[in-house]
Amino acid sequence: MRKKRFKHPARVLALWAAVLAVVFGATLLGNVAMARYVAHVRAHDPAPHLNAAENSLNRNSYSEAWAQIERAREKAPDAPRVYKVMGDFHFHQKHWKEALEAYRTAIDKGTTSHGVYINALWALIELRYYRDAVAFGEQCIAQGFQEPIFPRYIAEAHLRRGEQNEAIPHLERALEGYVNDPYLMRQLAAAYRATGRKTRAATLEQRIAEVEAAVERLRGGK
Repeated sequence: MRKKRFKHPARVLALWAAVLAVVFGATLLGNVAMARYVAHVRAHDPAPHLNAAENSLNRNSYSEAWAQIERAREKAPDAPRVYKVMGDFHFHQKHWKEALEAYRTAIDKGTTSHGVYINALWALIELRYYRDAVAFGEQCIAQGFQEPIFPRYIAEAHLRRGEQNEAIPHLERALEGYVNDPYLMRQLAAAYRATGRKTRAATLEQRIAEVEAAVERLRGGK
């Protein structure tokens, strides 16, 4: 005769039912809590509006872009990306002062976008704040920004002040990143000549001629 596995099977079944009920209840509560959390995140997430704003900017739909930016700012007034996109909005329209203010706010709020720093630097140049542009650009490089556009813009600020000698090391550094850029090479050659470095200017001008000849050969081969 087989022995009963449990003395009181009804009690065991009742215990298992209670355990399953607790597990089910905990799972249900967890799902409810998660759903509430997701709803909260979505209600305060500016990303959909900012994505829409960027798409609108690409289509030059400025009124639509601004409406999306405003909605994003209402949801997350301290999000750096809100002010990054706001800066881009003004930058697209060459509202340099407003763009600079928005980018500065994005920086203050901890943006990690190098594009914010690059555009802020160019806005300073367009506003003719050349000394501030040089200082800001050098600060960016000191912080570890490696893009060659930073020395290029610093050089631009110097050149607009007529400071060819100060621009030269920045032009040279920029050219290391933008190899064979004809415009940049012409700027550097002109700076060499203006500061009496005729041999360097001639060498660079020869290089420009070779690059342009190579480009023409490629065009002719199409």
